[in-house]
Amino acid sequence: MRVFFLWPYPVQYVRDFYRRHPQAAALGFEAQRRLLLDDHFGWAGDLSRHMAATGFETEFVVSNAAPLQAAWAREQGFAPPAADAERAIALEQIRRWRPDVVWVTSRFDYFGEFTRAIRRCVRRVLAWVGEPWPTPPDLGGISALITENPATFREAHGQLERVIVTKPGFSPDVLRQLGPAARRPEVVFVGQIHGVHRRRAALLARALEAGLPLAIHGFTAEDDLPTRRQGARLALWQIVRRRAPRAAAHTLRRAWFPSAYDRHVERIRRVLRPPVFGMELYRRLAEARLVLNVHGDIAGRHAGNMRMFEATGVGSCLVTEQADNLASLFEPGREAAVYREDHELVPLLERLLAAPEEAERIGRRGQERTLRDHTPARMLDDIRPALEG
Repeated sequence: MRVFFLWPYPVQYVRDFYRRHPQAAALGFEAQRRLLLDDHFGWAGDLSRHMAATGFETEFVVSNAAPLQAAWAREQGFAPPAADAERAIALEQIRRWRPDVVWVTSRFDYFGEFTRAIRRCVRRVLAWVGEPWPTPPDLGGISALITENPATFREAHGQLERVIVTKPGFSPDVLRQLGPAARRPEVVFVGQIHGVHRRRAALLARALEAGLPLAIHGFTAEDDLPTRRQGARLALWQIVRRRAPRAAAHTLRRAWFPSAYDRHVERIRRVLRPPVFGMELYRRLAEARLVLNVHGDIAGRHAGNMRMFEATGVGSCLVTEQADNLASLFEPGREAAVYREDHELVPLLERLLAAPEEAERIGRRGQERTLRDHTPARMLDDIRPALEG
C-alpha cells in the first residue's frame, strides 16, 4: 500500500529548522527531507518511517517548507503558479506518486476543494485533527478522521466512513540520537499560550508567583499589555488609519480593564524564553527534572497531547492534570505525577523538586510505559482499519 503524508508543519517550526540548519536550503529534496525527519518534530515523520520499515510505501512531504518544495519542483521540472505554489506543488506530487491513501494534517485550508480534488485520483483521504476545534464547513473528500480526542468534529462523525481515536507515538530512535543528559533541578514547560490556553496561563503564572524554578519556552499571540495612554493612542490609530473599530475596542479593553488572562500572560512574557522544536525540544525536556503539561482548554477532560509522550519518552518526570482517560495512558502517581485541582500544582512541584529520587523513579516508570505502549508501532495498529478501508 502506498501512503502519502501531506504534512505542513507549524510556520514557527519551519523557520526555526532552517535557522538551525542554514545549509539545508541549498540541498536537494531528499537530503532536505532526511534532515527534517531526523529532527523528529512531532510524530508523523517517525510513523511514516516505521510504516516504510514494515512493508508500506510511504512518501512524506512538508508542503509549507518552501526550500524543500522548491527543490522538488526544480528537480522534477515542474513550474508551479506563483499565486498558490504550495498547494500546486503538493497536488502535482500526489498526481505523480499515485498513492492509494493520502493522509493530511489539520491545516484546514487543505480541506474541502483540495481534498475533493485529490480524492479523484486516490482511493482514500485520511485527516488528522488532534483536538476538538470547530468543525470546518466542508469535509468533502475525507474518508476517515484520526484524532486523539473523541470530541473532535463529533457532530460530523456521521459524514465520515470511520473515526479512529488513537494517541501519538514516541519513537525510540529519538533516544539513540539524543544521548545522555544530566537532569537539572528545575521545571520546564514548552508550548504556546493563546486564547484557548487560559487555564495554562493561570497555572504558569501561579507557579512563577510561587518562586519555583520554572523555565517557559514558547510564544504567545498577545502583545505587551499597553498602558492606558498607549492604549488610547493605539486605539485612535486603529480607528482613523485602519478603520478597525473592533481592534480598537480590544486595545482599549486590554489597556483599561485587563482580564485575569491578560495579567497572567503579561507575567509570563517577562520570563518567556524562545520556543524549542525537534531534537532541541527533546534535549531541553531530557535536562529537566520535571516537565509540566497543561492541555488546551478545548481538550476538556481528555488527555493525550504529544508533550506527554515526549516528556516520558526521554525519561523526565511528567507532571500533568487529572483527566478522565489518564489512567489508560499512565498510572497516576507511579508513571506520571498528577494534580487533580489547580491549587494542588504548586505543592506537588515543590515536593518533587525536593525529592529527586521520587521524580527519577516516576520518570523511569513513565519512560518504560511509553516505550512499551505509546510507540509508532502501536499507533499503526490503531489506524490500520482506516488505511485499509
